Amino acid sequence: AGRYITIERDGDGIFIRYLHLSQINADILPGGVVAAGAALGLTGDTGSPGEPHLHFDVAVPQQGKVNPRRYLTNAAFIRRPNQQTREATTS
Repeated sequence: AGRYITIERDGDGIFIRYLHLSQINADILPGGVVAAGAALGLTGDTGSPGEPHLHFDVAVPQQGKVNPRRYLTNAAFIRRPNQQTREATTS
């Protein structure tokens, strides 16, 4: 797993993990609160994954690890089937 962060979501027992990070944001502290949208760290290749990538998984009580896709469906960066890629804009 290399460097990783585990977050318990709103005390509901759902744990979200971000693994293989090359760096973890210094503001992320054990037992601390993380705001939605906060930068957690940088994608990396720690833990011998073969190439840099982000491993994202979700564990739900009484189910264990589940498909994380439903936790990403509102994320703007997820490309859905037949969806054109949009470039980010800055102002």
